[in-house]
Amino acid sequence: MRRILVITGHAAGGDLKATILFQAEALARMGHEVQIVTVDYSLLRKVLKGMAPPAEPNKVYEVEPRLKGYVWMPLFHPLNLPVKPAVEAMARLYPLLMDSFIRRAAREADTLIVESGTGMLLAPALKRLNPQANTMLMMCDLMETLPCSEVVVERANATIPLFDLVTFPAEAMRKNLKQARKALFLPQGLDKKAFVSDLPSPFTQPRQAISIGDMLFDAGTIATLADAYPDWTFHLFGRNSKLPYKVGNVIEHGEVPFAKLVPYLLHADIGIAPYRDAPFVSYISQSSLKLVQYTYCRLPIVAPHFAAAGRAHVCSYEPGNKESLVDAFAMAVEQPRDDIDTRQIKDWEENARLILHYFDEADPRLSDLSLGNT
Repeated sequence: MRRILVITGHAAGGDLKATILFQAEALARMGHEVQIVTVDYSLLRKVLKGMAPPAEPNKVYEVEPRLKGYVWMPLFHPLNLPVKPAVEAMARLYPLLMDSFIRRAAREADTLIVESGTGMLLAPALKRLNPQANTMLMMCDLMETLPCSEVVVERANATIPLFDLVTFPAEAMRKNLKQARKALFLPQGLDKKAFVSDLPSPFTQPRQAISIGDMLFDAGTIATLADAYPDWTFHLFGRNSKLPYKVGNVIEHGEVPFAKLVPYLLHADIGIAPYRDAPFVSYISQSSLKLVQYTYCRLPIVAPHFAAAGRAHVCSYEPGNKESLVDAFAMAVEQPRDDIDTRQIKDWEENARLILHYFDEADPRLSDLSLGNT
């Protein structure tokens, strides 16, 4: 049994799940003691941006057996502000604000897992508190793609060599991790037990397409498809997944709990990944959890060409080309779902075993399989 401390920008126990939370829950189910500390909240953020913490701050709460949460809310954290000297000062002082609970949890942990983001700024201090602990950086996103100040991006990236292991979910990220000591390509996992086939369908009619998540959401893609295929219904999930105007065959569900989303995934006919083109988009599309979920549910996928990544069931289109988009959807309609291969998809516990095997055994054979000095 390990004592694992997880530093993340996401809150444990909420309805909205992220990769790091799925992975932490899997570790707890395997019998490890997991403490999640949520960062990115502060009194300054609450005053300036009205962002209240997702749980009572600075207080431990139990999520499930062996899994606890803690939302850390210091006086300030390095917000994305236009005044660079102020951000530099906050970034430098931020680790000094760690309270007694976090310091004690760090000393008692034998494994420290930090998610890419502001929490990386704490890495040097955490290493000093417990130099014997195994340390892992879960690089879910490149720092350059997050809404952070350049100061935070630079300081966070400078901590990468401190970690014993860096995991990344997309091969396109490897070239950005050359300073890592060891880097493990770890594709997105899936909570397979959540996808129970006998869940009732939320649909009453056929021809249902689904789009989940709002990262780089391109409203024009959905508007074009809704106009070209009026006999289809398009379901949008995500806080910012919406069109600028109402369309009769487009339903905007907003942000919903994962459990409510699952039946839509299971019973939809097509999955859409309407990414707009942007810097670093190749890694974002490769590491997309929704593409894994679509695939596991054997949904033909409509996505831009940069997100296809050689997947046969992804019907790709050229961004900005309406004819190409409409043709891609037509191909998805005819795609045989039984041919979609799901064997390569791992669940979160399989991913967790691979990570812990590296720490427990430091097996040199892993270097030949999925590890490499980047």
